[in-house]
Amino acid sequence: MTNRSFKKLFSSFLLVSMLVFSLTSAIGSAAVPSPVQLTDIVDSYAQKEINNLVDNGIISGYEDGSFQPRKTITRAELSKIIVLSSGLKENPEQAAAFTDVGKDSWYRGFVGALVASNITQGTSATTFAPEAKVTREELAIFFIRALGLEETTGKVAVDAKLSDLGTVSSWAQPYVSLAFKTGFTLGSDNPDGTIRFSPKDNSERQAVARMAYEFMHNKNTFINRAKELVNNNPKVSSVIAINNSTIEVTFTSPVTKVAMNDFTFDNNLEATRAELKAGTSNVIVLTTSMQTLGTVYKLMYLGSDTGITVIGANSQSNVGSSSGNTGSSNSGSNSNGSGSGSGSGSDSDSDGNSVVTPVVLSAPANFTASAGDTQIHLAWLSVTGATYYNLYQSLDNSTYTKISGPATVTTATYNVTGLTNGTTYYFKTTAANTGTVSMYSNVVSATPTATPLIAPSQPVLATANVVPEVNITISAPLAGVTAWLAPAGTTTFTPSTTMTRLVGNGTATTIAAPAAAGIYKLFLVNAAGTSLASEGSLTVSIPLVGPAIVDLGTAGNFVILSKAGITNVPTSAITGDIGVSPIDWTAITGFSLIADATNEFSRSPQINGKAFGANNASPTPSNLTTAISNMETAFVDATGRPADYLELYSGDISGRTLAGGIYKWSTDVNINSDVTLNGGANDVWIFQSAGKISEASGIKVILTGGAQAKNVFWQAAGTVSIGTGAHFEGIVLSKTDITMKSNASIKGRLLAQTGITLDQNTVTAP
Repeated sequence: MTNRSFKKLFSSFLLVSMLVFSLTSAIGSAAVPSPVQLTDIVDSYAQKEINNLVDNGIISGYEDGSFQPRKTITRAELSKIIVLSSGLKENPEQAAAFTDVGKDSWYRGFVGALVASNITQGTSATTFAPEAKVTREELAIFFIRALGLEETTGKVAVDAKLSDLGTVSSWAQPYVSLAFKTGFTLGSDNPDGTIRFSPKDNSERQAVARMAYEFMHNKNTFINRAKELVNNNPKVSSVIAINNSTIEVTFTSPVTKVAMNDFTFDNNLEATRAELKAGTSNVIVLTTSMQTLGTVYKLMYLGSDTGITVIGANSQSNVGSSSGNTGSSNSGSNSNGSGSGSGSGSDSDSDGNSVVTPVVLSAPANFTASAGDTQIHLAWLSVTGATYYNLYQSLDNSTYTKISGPATVTTATYNVTGLTNGTTYYFKTTAANTGTVSMYSNVVSATPTATPLIAPSQPVLATANVVPEVNITISAPLAGVTAWLAPAGTTTFTPSTTMTRLVGNGTATTIAAPAAAGIYKLFLVNAAGTSLASEGSLTVSIPLVGPAIVDLGTAGNFVILSKAGITNVPTSAITGDIGVSPIDWTAITGFSLIADATNEFSRSPQINGKAFGANNASPTPSNLTTAISNMETAFVDATGRPADYLELYSGDISGRTLAGGIYKWSTDVNINSDVTLNGGANDVWIFQSAGKISEASGIKVILTGGAQAKNVFWQAAGTVSIGTGAHFEGIVLSKTDITMKSNASIKGRLLAQTGITLDQNTVTAP
């Protein structure tokens, strides 16, 4: 291969990888800024271009000083190159449909940006293949779309000089053709003068640099060449079916190139050969597959709708007709138009075969368009003799695309959905039956606009409490409306662990609840803004974390339980039952107890509950014996649990915030400033002290995040002291005494294996 051929081959190699080539970005973190001379580009055909882009900070090499010009790139790397060079904004949300593009992947935002810009839609509806190598034909597609020339594809004839055009995938041929005709890709010379494109080859970094340089300095040149190619194409003026395998196409100006692939029809009719008619410069004779008599075939030239149809002929006829922009006929031959009115006729060829001219249909009248939210409603007057209608859509009132399926629109209305709000759309329609198609209706246009959304209400989001990531069912909003399940108060919506995007289809949908705990609302979002939050809310709570609770047994029936006695300085407020054993109820002092008539318990104005002693009537003594035994067992259980945290803060937990778990100290535990226990409703705390537990006066134990006093256990081998005016939370299990000083309070239980002292305290069962 000549040096020139070699350069051409690689200059075409990346087409699209083009654009402002930030290979540092395109290859994740592999390449780094390289202000020093690159060591391996001396022999690269793109040395000048690489150096130019390095000087401008567009590309860079690797940490070892190399550039690796022959290394290939992946689809993920190319995505980043295109996005950065085009100035597009990362859009990770738009990549959510691809199962092979992870939420934390470095390229997710770039892939989404390409999808949002219609530069790519992935390798399937659910895959992008980020690690796949990029072939030359794929680069042609990326490049043409990035330049906004997709609509130009198919309008430029396929060049016969491409010797391996047949190996180009059918879906890539229009893009490759346009890239080749504009001169952006040159290919490699063959001995016979043709050019080889090598569409399945992978792309190299040096080719990326070469094409990035060309794009930066000569982009407008290639765009203008594409425009010139389109403007120079001749226009089709008429189409005639000579017989059931031959069609003549007449152009408004001389045709300079003839290619069978430039002509396509609908209804499964194929062109198998194309040649210039002898003695003419503007008539192409097409050999076709077998036509069906009376079937209407629409002609596409260079990928664009010509607006002209032809009616299939029989084997001997030369009277097949075309339906275009002028004229009308109800019999005879060479009809090249259809006008308004109706009528039909017949004739015979030289062999007596009947040739039927179908009914002539009027163009649909009073064609109107009414815009809605992402949709436009079309309506028109019914046409006599029509059995169905064809609908055409355009963004520029120039190039139209048929949007209705064959014979599917049978009434004079049509709803076009899935449109982009704020974009103007143009429409026209034709009436049709099995024999003919009318002229086009008037052109109408409309611009869909988002309508303000109201807050979703029940049962769109039913109030519920769930654990993270459990499946939940939500009644989806209306079709076409996007909803977000997000934390209350959210105003900006981006897919994350706390936000889930739902596209409405009017039916219930099942999703995983958010992974993070919190309160979530449902919001409706469209171009008009964001709705108010839903009335319902979803509360996500973290499940049990850490140890199991300490089983108190029947000791849990008492808010205060002691083996040696309970001494009180009035007036205290106790909510729950109190008890002593094996000592009798006379060891409960300061409560002015009054025995019940059954003598099974006593009461006091200071106790919202009952007081029990070992000398009360049966079954109280037995119940107390069991409760005391359960208390001692619970103490042993709490003491013996393996610790999660040892000697934390040397026993001084003042001012600390502690999560659920088991904490163990061989020393005293001191609380000299407020301590916070933060966790969920099912979290458990067990504090083990080989010494005393002391809370200073006026200090508080505070529970946050849903933590509950019934799940907090304080086990002390020594005494437990709660200071004057202090507040405590949890179950106290003391081997010795428990003392609550003046005006102290506790939400929990006091369970002591010796005595308990109270002084005008508030004790409330959890």
